[in-house]
Amino acid sequence: MDLLSDALYTGERIRALTIVGDNGPEFTCKAVIIWACNKGVNLHFITLGKPIQNAMVDSFNGRFCDECLNRYWFTSMADATKLIADWIDDYNKVRPRSALSNCTSSQFRQHQEELIKQNQGQDQQGQGILAAVS
Repeated sequence: MDLLSDALYTGERIRALTIVGDNGPEFTCKAVIIWACNKGVNLHFITLGKPIQNAMVDSFNGRFCDECLNRYWFTSMADATKLIADWIDDYNKVRPRSALSNCTSSQFRQHQEELIKQNQGQDQQGQGILAAVS
């Protein structure tokens, strides 16, 4: 469970609760889903067989708290929205990741999309050749 909580300069509280689950029956039953919807709680289920995904969420939340929430004094909801959006933009577009071959998230995504397009083009060419042969 991840709870991000902070306060604006005016004292207004900001809270975002996300429960990360492993698809077990305790998180996927109708009662929990209805409760989460009624309370504004986000449910996120990790991919089956990928328990490491929760560790990635913990790592991101730690960075987000240390580098954004704990760094700034938000004076209004608009101020918080702007500063958080700027931080997310920097996190996704400027910072290289060693796990992504030292590319930024955006560069890595663009590269993956290009590879997918290339593979789709090769698949279509291969289908054309097979059709011509048969």
